[in-house]
Amino acid sequence: MKDSKLPHALLVIAVLSILFASAYMMKMDSVPDTEISEAEAISLVSNNSNASEYMSTYFSTPEWGISRAGLIDPSEDLPPGITSNDLLWKVELMERSCACSGVKDLYLVEGYVSSSSGEVLDVKTMSVLESEYDKKTCASTACH
Repeated sequence: MKDSKLPHALLVIAVLSILFASAYMMKMDSVPDTEISEAEAISLVSNNSNASEYMSTYFSTPEWGISRAGLIDPSEDLPPGITSNDLLWKVELMERSCACSGVKDLYLVEGYVSSSSGEVLDVKTMSVLESEYDKKTCASTACH
């Protein structure tokens, strides 16, 4: 009599499904619930008058740029003049000045947004070398 492998395969699939579901639930629990989403925070900073003026002047090639936001705890080091008891979105909008290989200038808009009220607390614009800011910001996969 031949031993069927189907019950064993079903058991393995069931165990893996339970493990993946548990990992997903643990990940969902670790993400804080905020009134303002990451996309909303990026939009709020993008629509800030200083940011939009800077971006219209220096951002010309969208494929050379990236936008990202991450939640930061207000107890961490914040730029001078920013105070908050809420989690803050740190928004970074950036574009390389050139798609050439090597470290190039990075045009950068950096803003902080309250995750509960959507208040834009600070927006700075600057031009820095990628290596002086953060190598992970490079928009081209061939840079580093």
